[in-house]
Amino acid sequence: MKKVIILFISVIFVMLTSCNKKEDNTIELVIRGEFPTKGKAIIHLYGYDKNIPDESTALITEKKINIKKNPLEINLEFPKDAYKIINSNYSKKEDVEFFITVDLDINEDKDVDYTQDFGGETLLMVVPGMKKEIYVKKI
Repeated sequence: MKKVIILFISVIFVMLTSCNKKEDNTIELVIRGEFPTKGKAIIHLYGYDKNIPDESTALITEKKINIKKNPLEINLEFPKDAYKIINSNYSKKEDVEFFITVDLDINEDKDVDYTQDFGGETLLMVVPGMKKEIYVKKI
């Protein structure tokens, strides 16, 4: 009888802990390159529906942070309404794709001094909960 009670309690515990898991809505970025530790990093998150021809991209969010170290580690919050921003009336969640751009303004003069090195990728695709290393190069 004790074994049945322990098994029952274990099953309930597993069910409760799995139901309370929070969805990870951040994208962890590690920005690497030969850049100085000053200025600002500007990160844009864009989204689009991959099944709609000539669909323009929608700016989901922008984050500007001070560059204090190299490599630069950033947690970009993925907005809960990101899917609604992209053609909310027609797009299915599984048809939406997201990508980021990374620019560094070292002199803070609104001119980009460093930008992402795509490294063979067409776009820097991201999904909520992922960690991505990005290399930047001087323009």
